[in-house]
Amino acid sequence: MNIILRSLTVLMLGSGVLLNVACTTKSEADIADSEEVRKQRQMQNRTPTLNFESEAPKNIIKLGDFSKSSATTVFSENKKYRVTLYSEVFPLPMQKIHSWVAHIETADGKPLEKATIYIHGGMPQHRHGFPVQPRVEKNLGNGNYLIKGVKFSMIGDWEMRLNIKEPTVRDRAIFKIKMAQ
Repeated sequence: MNIILRSLTVLMLGSGVLLNVACTTKSEADIADSEEVRKQRQMQNRTPTLNFESEAPKNIIKLGDFSKSSATTVFSENKKYRVTLYSEVFPLPMQKIHSWVAHIETADGKPLEKATIYIHGGMPQHRHGFPVQPRVEKNLGNGNYLIKGVKFSMIGDWEMRLNIKEPTVRDRAIFKIKMAQ
């Protein structure tokens, strides 16, 4: 079966009009080949992106759904801290700013009382951060920190990184969050 492709170009120059009409006939095989060539070109010109599945943290202690009753716990990258994270609102809301709580302990199980924590993250596959910058609002004591300003703007795979800093120790905990409808 042949498919007719038509293109129409109209160019207006002052008061004159240039009209160009082209008709070509291509077979389905030609179109499939050109589609494959286009895909190959896209792959060659594409900048590297994170593969979310291969980037999943291997340091998960307890995988939960981020509700208070089923929080997720991970070791930090260098295993300096054990971090548990849950949302104060469940199910996780879309397009609404809400709060989370992080419980941070040292590797030997002592609550981390005086740390500076920076929150970063976003959608690695889309290469953008959170639409609002989350921050630690308050140290709740006993290793618990209130995080405010979390907002998920769309469905997909998100990442929340807690950069934990003490005077002599720094480490980072990474949480993978999948937002679905």
